[in-house]
Amino acid sequence: LLKFFLLIILFFILEKFELSKIVFRFLIIYSIINLLLITSKIEFNNEEIEIVHFGPAHTSGDSAVIFHNQNAVHYGDVFVTEGYPFIDVSSGGSIDGIINFLSKSLTKLKPGAIILPGHGEIATIQDVEDTITMLKTVRERILKMINEGKSLQEVIDAKPTKDFDEKYPDWLGNFVNRAYTSLKEEK
Repeated sequence: LLKFFLLIILFFILEKFELSKIVFRFLIIYSIINLLLITSKIEFNNEEIEIVHFGPAHTSGDSAVIFHNQNAVHYGDVFVTEGYPFIDVSSGGSIDGIINFLSKSLTKLKPGAIILPGHGEIATIQDVEDTITMLKTVRERILKMINEGKSLQEVIDAKPTKDFDEKYPDWLGNFVNRAYTSLKEEK
């Protein structure tokens, strides 16, 4: 609450001295992000809602929204059920980040939790665990080929996702590319 009042005072100071709109926008955005990071639990309509950032995953700014009383979580695009996840490398995403995010998030869920993906059908904790297993397997296969000096095209041609493609269609057509790129950037 104190930060909110400080924001209001800051607003009036900026207006009084007519600082540039760019500085003003930066300060407001920074303050809102700061408030959101500090305030991770809210209560609304008798529901305890927790917003959790487990680190970069699909992008650098992913959060899970956990509805504790309903035993449900919304993952946004970190978890999808209609295919392979999209790894937005240019926005800070990585295959390791998705694995880490999903693994850490499971520790906050109770058995039988309802999983709300960013795209696709409602899922179960088992579906998330299966996705983690798939991601770890594909990660190891691609990393092994990177360590052998294979190019992106050679890795794509080796089909490191072949045994998962039926369950996880590559709806964007670039999952191996994005996983490879994220692993190369981490090296």
